[in-house]
Amino acid sequence: MSFISIEFAFFCVIVFATYYIVSKRYRYIVLAIASYIFYAVCDFKYIFLLFAITVVTYIGAQLARTKYRKISYFFTLGCVVGVLLFFKVGIWGSCRLNLILPIGLSFYTLQALGYLMDVYNGKSTVEKNFLKYSLFVSFFLTIVSGPIERSGNLLKQIQEGTDFSYDRAKKGILRIIYGCFQKALIADRIGILTNEAFSNFEGYTGAALMWAVVLYGIQIYADFSGYSNIVIGIGNLLGFDLIDNFKQPYFSKGIKEFWSRWHISLSSWLKEYIYIPLGGNRCGKLRMYSNLIITFLISGIWHGTGWNYIIWGGLHGVYQVIGKATLQYRSKLKEKLGINYNCFSFRWGQGLITFILVDFAWLFF
Repeated sequence: MSFISIEFAFFCVIVFATYYIVSKRYRYIVLAIASYIFYAVCDFKYIFLLFAITVVTYIGAQLARTKYRKISYFFTLGCVVGVLLFFKVGIWGSCRLNLILPIGLSFYTLQALGYLMDVYNGKSTVEKNFLKYSLFVSFFLTIVSGPIERSGNLLKQIQEGTDFSYDRAKKGILRIIYGCFQKALIADRIGILTNEAFSNFEGYTGAALMWAVVLYGIQIYADFSGYSNIVIGIGNLLGFDLIDNFKQPYFSKGIKEFWSRWHISLSSWLKEYIYIPLGGNRCGKLRMYSNLIITFLISGIWHGTGWNYIIWGGLHGVYQVIGKATLQYRSKLKEKLGINYNCFSFRWGQGLITFILVDFAWLFF
């Protein structure tokens, strides 16, 4: 079910009406039922998998505060990661297993794993109400393409309940309109040009293909950011404040800054649950560099199946390593040359180089 469709608009009207008619105490039940109906329409074949992962992580979190905490934690972690890898590896070897990736699997597994790890590490309390937790994992606004929510944000709002706010609703409507503009009038229009150029590249000059790559960078941003804005806007209408996923990433002045402004819910998840547990930057330089590479390789595998995604993730890891390894030398060179860090031309040059590096990586993506 496309988020820009009459069917989805009709679905949302029914959900909104029902949600605000019932008592605040029971509104989470309405959204839980609506979320499973939505997923059944999108991918009925794998609805049991969604339910199974919800049950397993729910039980795992319940046991994570008992004397069986370590066994239950690693068992649950292994089950969920194993399911994700089974489909990723299986699709990669599709000639043997003939699998199709379940809709939203990459998103709702990370959401469930984040909750499990937060409970295990004492950062979040255990949610005993299964329906509330089920809504957190399966929320129809985030299950398809994020943002990847945290228990401290979305689950907390589900627990407390939400109320209609005129100011929040007005902000949400404006965000929905902007998101539809990004998706339908920018991303989809540019997609016609880029699809033609990439599918028939032999008939185009190098300069034309170069512009197609630049346009693809704009397309993928407008598409994903547009989707995120629609989702966040609808969430506002329901009284929810979801994670802001993009903050003008193409205005970044470095790759590190780019990843603090692009797909924020994923980059922050990888940092908190992969990079920091590996040691982050609290260890030696070589270890820190390897942690960065591992984190971005995992990001590539998470995004899709195939060597192109691994190369894309690896490139961003290498970008970060080179940036950190040369930081001291670049700073000394700037001082010797007397470069003004705050002048417009220098900041513009940094932004241009960053965009070129990101856009080059999109070639593989």
